[in-house]
Amino acid sequence: MTNTGVSPYWELTFDAEGHVSTSQRDAMRAGVRDESITDLIVFSHGWNNSRSIASALYQRFFEPVPELLDRGESRSKVGYVGIIWPSMRWTDEPIPAFSSQPETAPPGQDGTAAFGLTATAQQTALPRSLDGDTRKALVDVFPGRADLIEQLAELLNERPEDAKSLDHFFRLAKSLVEDTNAGSDTEEEASGQPAMLADAPRDVFRSFLPYLTRVGVRDPDVDDGTASFGRSPLRGLWNGAREMLRQTTYYQMKQRAGQVGRFGLGPILSLLQEGPAAPRVHLVGHSFGARLVSFALKDLPDDADCVQSLTLLQAAFSHFSFAESLPHDKARSGELRHSQKKVDGPIVACFSKHDDSVGTFYPIASLLKGDDAAAMETLYRWGALGHDGIQGTNEVVPFSIAVGEMTPTYDFPSKGYVNMDAASVVCRGGPPSGAHSDICHPELASVVLSAAQVI
Repeated sequence: MTNTGVSPYWELTFDAEGHVSTSQRDAMRAGVRDESITDLIVFSHGWNNSRSIASALYQRFFEPVPELLDRGESRSKVGYVGIIWPSMRWTDEPIPAFSSQPETAPPGQDGTAAFGLTATAQQTALPRSLDGDTRKALVDVFPGRADLIEQLAELLNERPEDAKSLDHFFRLAKSLVEDTNAGSDTEEEASGQPAMLADAPRDVFRSFLPYLTRVGVRDPDVDDGTASFGRSPLRGLWNGAREMLRQTTYYQMKQRAGQVGRFGLGPILSLLQEGPAAPRVHLVGHSFGARLVSFALKDLPDDADCVQSLTLLQAAFSHFSFAESLPHDKARSGELRHSQKKVDGPIVACFSKHDDSVGTFYPIASLLKGDDAAAMETLYRWGALGHDGIQGTNEVVPFSIAVGEMTPTYDFPSKGYVNMDAASVVCRGGPPSGAHSDICHPELASVVLSAAQVI
């Protein structure tokens, strides 16, 4: 067992197609039975570059759980599962919980983030190329594509000022995506191709530039700290090209999360139902890991009774995924619209306005070909759960994280959707992702345990 500070703890390792380590699966099932586990918390990371980073996340997140259980005089016998699946994080995106850099102060009373989201705020220079760690991570999650990734890195480093090279970069980056519809969260998404993979290459690159400026990222070729993004029109587009590559790799991770959840974790949830003393399962996911645990429900029967709660932390998938019908297109619905029938307790979506990954870049990367990126209503159509919670249903109960001397518990409804505004604690992090990874807080651990009804 990996030492995460909680016990008993098991890990389940999946490959990109959702195949699980059978020895780990069998050990977990036997352990749950032998330990008489009544409640099993199953947590999936989002982006990470190694098993050790994922395990460190689980250790940090679970750290306050034993004290919270003791304080609540819980009679449950709780077990823990950490999911390991092949994803990646670009190394210029810090994780506040593990970063050695000074922590950014939380937002002030006016609700504005201290780290800033404008061109006049604190800025971070955009790396020119791909560092060694990012290249290695790309090779690990895209096996057999090492030569292609080196070509991308060379083009980013050289930044030739000609349209032919920019177009070539676009074709290389696009080829990393195996299926442009496999990551769909709504019927509307499945109806077309993402604009960033279908529009003219230089238009795609150009579309990212104002959003890089907005979140406080500046041009590495400009020394005076301004956010002009390139004095040469073509040279400046390489900043957008790099962002397009980042979003393309994340788009592939989004697809993979659904695959692993539906065809990997889902069948294991069914196995856990077998036997007379099946545990109550509580699914927890961060970022793309939230999509993974959500799609694990997709093929379960409506009368499945093993999953008791679902908690989504800064989820990086569509906020209309659970909608019975889309507000702007009543004939279409979300891919997870039947999930409420498959969870015996609450489905809780934690969100924060300080998360730039899901609040700024996710909707831009999700636009379909022909959409108007400048229209606010268009961006709302493609918004993410981690930005504003579950949308498209009137049956959502709003909550907010309470910050005080004692970590609170929450009286969630026994079943149904809950939107938890977590901006008071999910507020640390710098450009370009903002507070996306700032999830290791006792307050959020309490949300998970309250949803599970074990405290």
